Amino acid sequence: MNQTLIDNWNATVKKGDRVLHLGDVAWDFDEFNKIRPILNGSIDLILGNHDPVKYLAGKGWFRRLYVIREFKELGAIFSHVPVNIKGWNEHRWQAVNVHGHTHEQKVEGPYINLSVEQTSFAPMRWDEVVSKIREKKKEFYT
Repeated sequence: MNQTLIDNWNATVKKGDRVLHLGDVAWDFDEFNKIRPILNGSIDLILGNHDPVKYLAGKGWFRRLYVIREFKELGAIFSHVPVNIKGWNEHRWQAVNVHGHTHEQKVEGPYINLSVEQTSFAPMRWDEVVSKIREKKKEFYT
């Protein structure tokens, strides 16, 4: 499986690309230490429930680490686990939540699950993600 993920990653992500990873970046960090140098692009990591913060922060593998990342201009919040979008919308702005964590399970509502099981074990290009966000916003907020 590692080789499939590596091949799919490098077929999508070019050397100068920047990636926003939705967390749970690896199960075996000794193995990831060998894999990270052959993955294209720089990575911003949204921390997942299996990502040890102190360990990852000291490795230099990632450009930035986040718990959650807002893109107000898109009307989207990116997280590892799905967030309470109803509470978010009551206190902030109408958002779509782009997340990972739930694997094959889809969450009803203004959520986009980009777990690798939903993306054929490959990263998605940013323009594809933006298109999905716009579709979901139309579905739930217009």
